[in-house]
Amino acid sequence: MFRLFKLNGFWMFETSDGYKIKIRKADANDKEALIKFYQSLDVETIFNRFLFIIRNFEPIVEKVLSDDTGFCIVAEFNGEIIGDGEAVFIEKPVRAEVALVVKREWRRKRIGTALILILREIALEKGIKWGYATISLSNIASLKIARKMNAEIKRIDISTVKVCLPLTGEKEGCWKGKII
Repeated sequence: MFRLFKLNGFWMFETSDGYKIKIRKADANDKEALIKFYQSLDVETIFNRFLFIIRNFEPIVEKVLSDDTGFCIVAEFNGEIIGDGEAVFIEKPVRAEVALVVKREWRRKRIGTALILILREIALEKGIKWGYATISLSNIASLKIARKMNAEIKRIDISTVKVCLPLTGEKEGCWKGKII
């Protein structure tokens, strides 16, 4: 059973193996910790998240920490970031690119599911109707989450799909307007 609790400004849930995970909105004070988190990821995880290998994470972190361009949430265990979820506005306020990443050793604990549920909640509060992602077909976990969230999926080439997550449940309009 998956239970996510909203507390005073953050969310908590317990993994099936007993770890208590805190999820909260990131802010400017998290910049260095987020950069360190990305730098700690293995090459395959970085590729699955960004679809290319990246070494300089500072511009990405600055973008997701700016309220003008998007927002970021972090999953923590004992104060260490073990996952994050991001939304970057495409067509403010109705469309945003969304992304998740969880450290390899913390996968298969439903942290990604918790992150997308909280991203959806915050996105809806900000007026975002549709979330978009470009996902490698080798990224099985992200594809499972997309299907679980009733996303529209379109294949764009031999190894990649474009996903539209209708956050309000309104699929009409998913593929209209400015899309990444």
